[in-house]
Amino acid sequence: MKARQLVLLALCLTSSAFATIGDPTQVPDIIDANAINHAVNPCDDFYQYACGKWLGDLSMPSDKSTYYHQFTALDDKTRETLKTLIETAPSGSRLGRFYISCMNESSAAQSGRQTLTDRFANIDLIQNSQQLATAVAQLHLLGANVFFNFGSAQDLNDATQVIGFAAQGGMSLPERDYYLKTDAKSVETRKEFAAHVAKMLVLTDTSGGYGTPAADQAAAILAFETKLASAAFSLEDQGDPSKINHPVGAAGLKGLAPAFDWDGYFAALGTSAPAALNVTEPDFYTNLNTVLATTSLDQLKSYLKWQVVKRSAMLMGTATEEESFRFWQGYLAGKKQLEPRWKRCTNIVSSDLGDEVGKAFVDTINGASDTKRQTRTLIETIKGIFSGNLDSLTWLDSPTVAAAREKLSHVNDKVAFPDKWKDYSSVEISDSTLLQNDLNATRFESRRQLAKIGRPVDRTEWQMPPWEINAYYDPSLNEIVFPYGILQSPVFNLKASDGANMGALGATVGHELTHGFDNDGSKYDGLGNVKSWWPDEIRRGFEERAQCLIDQASKYEVLPGLFVNGTRTLTENIADQGGTKLAYLAYKRMSAGRPAAAPVAGFDENQQYFVSYAQSWCAKRTDESMRQQLISNTHPPEEFRVNGVLMNIPAFGETFGCREGSRMAPKNRCAVW
Repeated sequence: MKARQLVLLALCLTSSAFATIGDPTQVPDIIDANAINHAVNPCDDFYQYACGKWLGDLSMPSDKSTYYHQFTALDDKTRETLKTLIETAPSGSRLGRFYISCMNESSAAQSGRQTLTDRFANIDLIQNSQQLATAVAQLHLLGANVFFNFGSAQDLNDATQVIGFAAQGGMSLPERDYYLKTDAKSVETRKEFAAHVAKMLVLTDTSGGYGTPAADQAAAILAFETKLASAAFSLEDQGDPSKINHPVGAAGLKGLAPAFDWDGYFAALGTSAPAALNVTEPDFYTNLNTVLATTSLDQLKSYLKWQVVKRSAMLMGTATEEESFRFWQGYLAGKKQLEPRWKRCTNIVSSDLGDEVGKAFVDTINGASDTKRQTRTLIETIKGIFSGNLDSLTWLDSPTVAAAREKLSHVNDKVAFPDKWKDYSSVEISDSTLLQNDLNATRFESRRQLAKIGRPVDRTEWQMPPWEINAYYDPSLNEIVFPYGILQSPVFNLKASDGANMGALGATVGHELTHGFDNDGSKYDGLGNVKSWWPDEIRRGFEERAQCLIDQASKYEVLPGLFVNGTRTLTENIADQGGTKLAYLAYKRMSAGRPAAAPVAGFDENQQYFVSYAQSWCAKRTDESMRQQLISNTHPPEEFRVNGVLMNIPAFGETFGCREGSRMAPKNRCAVW
């Protein structure tokens, strides 16, 4: 099963903390004077101005490939907190047993090898299409990325109901372009991937399967996945509801891929074939049918084993962990060494038993009511600014403005943490079988998701735990969500100025709210149904303005010869642009009629807004991480999220006295919302 993918901003926890001079890895305040590079003209490069001193001082820790000024140090403190919660859980608790099973490396390796052997034995028994479908269903329940993805999702045409959905999947590399691009680096990456697969097959004793050497099996696996990628949607198309809305039902799915035994698959999942089912990428399934029909059973079994190995590698002991790390986090992302084991174990436990850890975390929070109240005030202020700003947009007509306000009125917000939690009492957890514990927790969640099919949507459910600095907009629910983690300094501080808070948290709120009106979100109505509520001429006006952002982003060279994909990043660029503008206007409304806030680090309150916004995106990446970001993520690099956004906001240039025509105050600006 593949969980619904959400856009996350960052990670973190803990309450207010302040930067320590000379140590760029300490948690900073909402505005960090020690990060500023005063040798840079803010009108030439505001990112380097706001972040440059910190960037120069930071040596990338060997266990990281990306380091955020604000969020990474907080993330480390978060995991210290979660570690304490897990380690001090009542004796014999699920959390404690799971954590012990992970920290005991020798036990994890021994039990993991046995669990893997059992999985392989089941695959070896496959002799026909019905047994293949049964095995695929069992592996999907355990979280293996085999052939395709199936699960539950909100009906795009009736947002009150949950239906089945079938989506593309089965590819190991992060995004389809890794298989299809022909540049030298992409060719090299595929060779490295095949070598990694071969080594993992040897390490897990599958290299002799069916008399085929590991290198040959790996080459066949790469070829198989490349065939799947050839009909896969791009990242941008996967987010476009007009392209992924194909409610064909189970009968339609069977017609697209008759070579697969769907009845056997659904029976093994423990669910009936859904009458209501959306196939998000029909061409992928037509292609899958051909690929399955023309691939030998032995090759398919080899591929299944590989996907089990990939899914399990970091839970099976030193040798497989090190090789998995070497390729996925080292070669692809640029990390130099594994994180300490306690961090990895904390991540595993908090991911698999998220609500149990989340409830324990919430019990430690003090002063949440004040934070929630102030956050909701901030949210309502920005909503009001959005509504008022609609009248100034000349490309909108009066009926569309009214329709936009109608959708805005239905935007729901969730703040801090949920009121109810999952019950994990049926999940069997041992203190000596790490991989099996993880499989049990994954199976529990898979079945929980499948049980939703045919039921009303639960609009109270959260998609992320309360400790994370995350924020998201869900177009199917028309809701914005802000866990407690993002409501802490240096993102939000009740003692900071309105300008500083709006630049950090306010811009994030505006960003998520604007997602409801970007090139994808605008295709949903206020209830979350896919519905066209823009006339064609309004859509054309929107696209003309969006093209300006596409062109602007596409000119941004990140690494030599490697540019931002303006089309792929459009949704995020629209949200950044609109959200930052809205938050600034909201700050000006909140501060009207009151004395100016005291300067901070020499910045007046207007300047504090833009500095706090920029410093929320100060980040250092390895070249490998940057390349991976450009290929497999819809978010642009952090430097562009600062300079590319602020150069389009006239108030920025006015605040810092930038000459018209300078880099940060160009004569021709882009604006959508």
